[in-house]
Amino acid sequence: MPQILYPPARAQTLGEVLNTGGQIFRRAFGSALPYGIIVAVCGDLANLRNLSLGLPLQSFNSTDPVWWAWYVAGNILALLFGSAMILRQKALAAGEAGNVMAEMRQGAVLLSRLIACMALSTLAVSLALVPFILALPMTGLNLTNPASPINPANLNLGMLLLLIPLSLPAAWLSLGLFFAPPALIVKKLGPIEAMRVSFRLLRGNWWRTSVLSAVLVGVLLLAALVPIIILALFGVTDVARASTLLVPLELVSDAIVLPWCSALVLAMMGDLMVRQEQK
Repeated sequence: MPQILYPPARAQTLGEVLNTGGQIFRRAFGSALPYGIIVAVCGDLANLRNLSLGLPLQSFNSTDPVWWAWYVAGNILALLFGSAMILRQKALAAGEAGNVMAEMRQGAVLLSRLIACMALSTLAVSLALVPFILALPMTGLNLTNPASPINPANLNLGMLLLLIPLSLPAAWLSLGLFFAPPALIVKKLGPIEAMRVSFRLLRGNWWRTSVLSAVLVGVLLLAALVPIIILALFGVTDVARASTLLVPLELVSDAIVLPWCSALVLAMMGDLMVRQEQK
């Protein structure tokens, strides 16, 4: 019988949580990788469509409604297959068998709740950022052209320092809601209850969760940089060619990294569940 990795038998150290995440990733790699590939493709569906039509890549400043339609549809599909991936990893980590049809069916049932949960979490964090956003124009930074050279004489040092405490409420909320989506998927909760569960899991464990979340964010940033580094190493400087090559390289990177990230989140959540039960 395979070792039960989720939830663990006891509370774990930071290093043990990272090791458990790695074990979940390795155990489920073969069956989670197809999900990871589909999630990566769906997440970049809008730009894949543009590439296939010979159109330039776009981002959040796009005013093209067709691009936005593809973007929204792709991300909804990414949530569906991402939920199924987490359910597969959770099943294998708990020593159970995975079932594609059951995972997809459960993902479809939870999809509207997951969208609502993420929308509410985003709204809460956005509202917490309002003071930060209002203070930005008073810092002296050129917000209309962030790439322009910074003139130290125009900077308001006091307002720049004030941005740090003004960002803390949003950072606190972001961390507090971190486990809402995975808790909703694994425990089959409603959006509000999932947000409450996330805050309960972090009770007394904010610093350890901050450290592990920083590791996860660091890996995501590294994954985003790897395709750029590869293009630089091969001397690809032409913008059009670089854009064409960047998308498939990012897809390969994301297809591998996303299952690792979800495995680490499961390991973190399992550890926190054990810690809450021991209180």
